Amino acid sequence: EWDFNDKDYIFLGKPCIEEDGSIPVAILLTQNITETKLQANKLKLALAELEAKNFELDSFVYRTSHDLRSPLASVLGLVEIMLKESDINDIHDCAKRIKSSIERLDTTVGSILEYSRNGNISIEEREVSIEIIWTQCLDTHRNMPNASEIKFNYKEESRALIKTDPFRLSIIFNNLISNAIKYYDPNKESFVTLSANRNNDLLVLTLEDNGIGIPEDLQPNVFNMFYRASLLSHGAGLGLYIVKKAVDKLGGTITLKSKQGVGTTFTVTIPI
Repeated sequence: EWDFNDKDYIFLGKPCIEEDGSIPVAILLTQNITETKLQANKLKLALAELEAKNFELDSFVYRTSHDLRSPLASVLGLVEIMLKESDINDIHDCAKRIKSSIERLDTTVGSILEYSRNGNISIEEREVSIEIIWTQCLDTHRNMPNASEIKFNYKEESRALIKTDPFRLSIIFNNLISNAIKYYDPNKESFVTLSANRNNDLLVLTLEDNGIGIPEDLQPNVFNMFYRASLLSHGAGLGLYIVKKAVDKLGGTITLKSKQGVGTTFTVTIPI
């Protein structure tokens, strides 16, 4: 093979050898294989992506099956206990534990739906108000335990409409808000602040909280599927993974800075 003028060629040579061993002439065939190699590389890339998606799907099915069955098994066991109990306090305790298991199940189902919709629904951009989407997402989390203990703030230099996909933006906000509430620090005057700034053709979203923070050694893994960075986590470990996938769909990037006991800051940058 030979690379010439940014194109790929293959050469096949055949010498014509005389009886005395001399070579008066040789036949040389050349073929432009640029397109062939391009298609072969595309095929290799597609196969690699397919293998990665199949592996991810297998892992997803296995782990989510466990996360769905575990709370269901817990509920069934508690129901059996309730049917045998006569003490109202014990029955009330079982009911509270059943409620907790159902909430875990609901969180897992919600994560699965978000994961599926983010992967299958095409990008649909329209002009939106970042503040309105933020407020709507906050409203869906008002009844979460400890949400009333946190002061939520919003800062934006310009209140101009931004053209982006509101569905993906809601996925990002919902999961980050949920995490900030779950891992708030009860020993502080807790806050969560979203700052939205436009930098030329980029939308920069900064979400800062003063919660319990993430240990430094765990931070490189927080965007991995099914990763739980805290023992307090009762979810499926999909929240930040789905956030990362939603940001990827928008062609953006997400980074975090966190210090245990101080708080966490997520920075999302999206082209607009």
